[in-house]
Amino acid sequence: MKKHIELFLKSTVLLCCTAALGSCELESEDYNSVNDTVFPKTETDADMLVTGSAYEVFRMAGWSGIFADDVSTSYIGACDIVISKAGQWHPFTWGNFRIDMYPLNQLWNATYTKLSLFKQVEDMLGYLHYTDAKIRARQIAEMKLAQGWLAFQLWTVYGNIPLIPVEALNNPLDDKEYPRATDEEMDEYIVSNLTEAIPDLDPIYSYGDPDYGRFTQALGHMILLRYYMQKRDWEKAEAEGRELMDPKYGLEIIPKYRDLFTLAGEGNKETIWSCVAERGIIDGTGVFVSNSLPFDYDCGVAACQKWNGNALTWPFYHSFEEGDQRITDGMVIAEYIGTSGEDHSYANDYQNGDSSHQLYWGPAAVKYEVDPNTTGYDSDIDWIVYRYADAITLLAEAIVKQDGPTQEALELMNRVRTRAGLEAYEMADVPDTETFMEKLLEERAHELWWENDFRRLDLLRNDLWDEKMKEKCNFYGETAYIGKKEYELYPIPTQAIVDSGNAIAQNPGY
Repeated sequence: MKKHIELFLKSTVLLCCTAALGSCELESEDYNSVNDTVFPKTETDADMLVTGSAYEVFRMAGWSGIFADDVSTSYIGACDIVISKAGQWHPFTWGNFRIDMYPLNQLWNATYTKLSLFKQVEDMLGYLHYTDAKIRARQIAEMKLAQGWLAFQLWTVYGNIPLIPVEALNNPLDDKEYPRATDEEMDEYIVSNLTEAIPDLDPIYSYGDPDYGRFTQALGHMILLRYYMQKRDWEKAEAEGRELMDPKYGLEIIPKYRDLFTLAGEGNKETIWSCVAERGIIDGTGVFVSNSLPFDYDCGVAACQKWNGNALTWPFYHSFEEGDQRITDGMVIAEYIGTSGEDHSYANDYQNGDSSHQLYWGPAAVKYEVDPNTTGYDSDIDWIVYRYADAITLLAEAIVKQDGPTQEALELMNRVRTRAGLEAYEMADVPDTETFMEKLLEERAHELWWENDFRRLDLLRNDLWDEKMKEKCNFYGETAYIGKKEYELYPIPTQAIVDSGNAIAQNPGY
């Protein structure tokens, strides 16, 4: 683990060099012949190039990376169960989107051009003659997975995007503007990059392995599972879910939910992939935790900063059953006595209070433990991106969407539910597909709250996003939400359309 992220730190100094591959005015040059008298000259150089491009995007490091709090909130917050209270994020959290509204442009502006960089690095690696063939194959696979994964993330938010061929990227005289890909082109791009990457990656890495944190076969299959679910291709989704149950990945539901989100619980057998953190090298969950803790809450670590930004909605919090262990142990703060003696609760802050009260918008969504060694908002705790509980509950949905409620699907849901200290459902509790899906979507929400963009995608794929967003807005009196189905996709940034010479078409409804 430490070897991999130290390599990342060193490789970040190369970003201006690698970014220049697709962004500078250059003289005509043959990009198919690598000038190895400059860079990269060695196998380690090539690895630094891969790490500094692919892994630079898929990280959570303070304010940088696709999973950093300010970027991830732009897609996590667009659902019914969470609220971002921070000033410029707050209007967006109600789903009444507008062109160039912050933070709707965040994901595009931060990552879209990286697809071109990833492709150029992949192309360059194919011409290096001094690297071991197996290592070179893995490096190319990492770049392919990065392309498929990032394209998937962008597709879920903006729909089809322009896909620039490598020949155009490597020709600085090519000034052609490319429109958005067709459905077939988008599907081919995502699926082919992921499926071609998987064979040359390791199945999974154990915690403590120097390569822990690199892309793996398990990660590739998880992304494909999520993609096929959104395409409603239940048969292919089921196949990917079953693949992740193969013993070669060693995945399991660990006994205690809380342990997933602690420093001591890092590297658990449930995690499929996480953003690796190491103090002094690359930050972990600290910004998220600080952004969740109420201003006047005593978290037991004096140095920890508290910004009161992330909350669960009150209706969602009240949907948890008594004894559910997924909102205990400080993971959710629904009542407390503040440092100045003020009593905070649903009754005091919401029912009899106003938006100036700490818990007015909802209980604090902390989830991760406060790093006891933090000096402010730094953390040594890894941020989990995908885990096995997500995979097996998606598998349960794929099964039910094809065959209706089955004993196997019920058992998959119950594996997550009973871990939380709740009684297992019986088949009599889920007599039909509609009832099963109601319970499964609620179970996934209780299990996965504030993890990646699972909830928004769950609602979209089940045609519930508009309905649930209206319920959220009505509860809080945010009647400005006008319920446009078109808001299921974000608007394309105006500057991107202008830069393309209007080759990129805006999404419908904007």
